[in-house]
Amino acid sequence: MIASQMDIKIPVVSCSYIGHGDNKMTLPVGAQVELDTDRRSLEIQEISLPGGIP
Repeated sequence: MIASQMDIKIPVVSCSYIGHGDNKMTLPVGAQVELDTDRRSLEIQEISLPGGIP
């Protein structure tokens, strides 16, 4: 389903270099990020690790 056709109230990011495998960036689930649509950037602010793993 195309995000523009969905009635959602959260940001949606779509690009070909996010995912798993060679030449892909994997985003950690639950990470706090800053999404700047003016600069077209996504910056990871903090990663929460399970069980307090350092």
